[in-house]
Amino acid sequence: MVRADTLRRSMSRGKRHELYLAALRKEGMYEKLVQAHGSETCWVCGRKPGKRKLSIDHDHARMYPRGLLDFRCNRVLEDWLTPEILRAMAEYLERARERYDAMIERKSAA
Repeated sequence: MVRADTLRRSMSRGKRHELYLAALRKEGMYEKLVQAHGSETCWVCGRKPGKRKLSIDHDHARMYPRGLLDFRCNRVLEDWLTPEILRAMAEYLERARERYDAMIERKSAA
């Protein structure tokens, strides 16, 4: 498998990124990831690819493939997001109604 450290440091980050993805495709990484997942669907939302193939999601810092994502899920998953931040965001969303109901109860009790 291609390693990020084999790409020339003198290249721009964008060019290294482009070459890395091209090397993954050449190695058949897309097909390997489809096989590992068991279907050609987004690993997050489960959608099948439409006009575009799924994107090979990868860790931008360490440059290793993580899975296949559809366009929408790939655009949402920013480099700065960590599992901890995503868990905190999920908890925030899940508890929003609870916080709202508590505010309404306090307001009506006053």
